[in-house]
Amino acid sequence: MIMLDYPGPDAESIQGQWRGLENMRKDGGVTSLAVSNFSPQQLDVVLKSPGRCTVNQLPLGVGYKTKQNAELLRENKKRSVLVQAWSPLRVLSSGALSACAAVGKQYGKTPQQIALKWILAKGATYTCQTTSRQHFQEDIDVFDFELSAKDLAFLDGENLVL
Repeated sequence: MIMLDYPGPDAESIQGQWRGLENMRKDGGVTSLAVSNFSPQQLDVVLKSPGRCTVNQLPLGVGYKTKQNAELLRENKKRSVLVQAWSPLRVLSSGALSACAAVGKQYGKTPQQIALKWILAKGATYTCQTTSRQHFQEDIDVFDFELSAKDLAFLDGENLVL
């Protein structure tokens, strides 16, 4: 996969960038194409092209611009583009971290694991970024439980917004 990070300033620029990626795919250098930090309108420019966009990497996390996140998740899903959260733990406010800690107690999970599970529950994926083996293991140890609807609603709360 190759990813276009940040769109050009206008539709023509985006189309030119995307054509370059499509040519790389056609030449066999890559198998899938993705973007990062694209709005729904910018995605529409890309989606008019023949190459399929598979992923849109966005800042996403518990308590981070909650209303905006909900809209971006909905709009990407409508376009069949998977959202991948970049630096998902960096966007956690102290309020969001406390909320994740409270929820985590009942599951025996760290606040960070709850934050990552929330992303998965939203139908998105996330990137792992650590030099610690323990943190990496924690980052991927989120598939043995499901957050309840009540916990998801609590973590979606506006009171956690940065």
